Amino acid sequence: MPADWTPLILLSLGSQVIGQGLLVYSMGHLSPLVVGLGLLLQPAMAAVIGWLVYGERLGLADGIGAVLICAALVLIRLPARNQVPA
Repeated sequence: MPADWTPLILLSLGSQVIGQGLLVYSMGHLSPLVVGLGLLLQPAMAAVIGWLVYGERLGLADGIGAVLICAALVLIRLPARNQVPA
């Protein structure tokens, strides 16, 4: 058990309170597409950084997840097909 919990508390406040607060603040100032892209790319970038920096191995589930994220990014950019022309 750590003798001093201050670093852990500061890390949790920095990453959660400040990070999530900035995310909520940005949602009011950026388009939903930009916020959505940022949120969808976070797990993919975390996997790439883990692979490059820490030598983590990516498995089949990681690959499937990356493909699903790419598919979501493509699908969000497709025009809606069920709209009635005006």
